[in-house]
Amino acid sequence: KVITYQQAFGYETKFNREELGLPKAHFVDAICVGMEKEKIYQEQRIELPQYILKKVSIAKGDYQQTESQPNKKGIRPKLSRGKVMGFKKFDRVKYFNTTAFIKGKMATGYGILMDIDGKKLDFGHIPKFKMMRRIGARKTCLIDHLRIENFTSNTILYSSANIEKTSLKERLGKR
Repeated sequence: KVITYQQAFGYETKFNREELGLPKAHFVDAICVGMEKEKIYQEQRIELPQYILKKVSIAKGDYQQTESQPNKKGIRPKLSRGKVMGFKKFDRVKYFNTTAFIKGKMATGYGILMDIDGKKLDFGHIPKFKMMRRIGARKTCLIDHLRIENFTSNTILYSSANIEKTSLKERLGKR
């Protein structure tokens, strides 16, 4: 079945969305944009996706060369931009049952993980690189599958990592 679309303005998209009884969300507006009014008034069934792809652009490199504050000797130390234990900033990793991106790394073998929105994931402990598995290398676009849990009045809730705050020893015992 071929569905045709046409150019639309924002107020038309809002009208189409409200006529179909759909909630306000960016991907819902993408579905409703340019739909013909005749098709809206027909008993047309719209199925919303259960999963969406979220894409975030990041810089190609780390451009800050040194720390902003000089140390006690008056020298601004260089920031480490290379790999630590084979991991680089923004690599996609699997840590226990959570898929995340590396936000920061420490030379001691620990890292800070984030979701695609840049929010730090709190595991109750600092994740170790030894427990991580690299899924994908750093790219200029981070892409993640997000499950749409439910609809609320003005926002769509996305499921981020369900993280239990347990100690590392307890997690190792569950394996």
